Amino acid sequence: MSGFSSEERAAPFTSEYRVFFKNEKGQYISPFHDIPIYADKVRYCHLLNSVSLLRSVSSTYGFS
Repeated sequence: MSGFSSEERAAPFTSEYRVFFKNEKGQYISPFHDIPIYADKVRYCHLLNSVSLLRSVSSTYGFS
């Protein structure tokens, strides 16, 4: 992601773990609203995928 960076807080795989996104000015931004879908005008896209921690992966994606 050009122009964007992430900041991790707390240890991974703990309930305190968080990831925050920043723009090129260092301001915190929303990954759902402030990062454009297309990274460039040719063929690259940004993807943000969210999986709920309260459900299993199989129920989230509809697998039986």
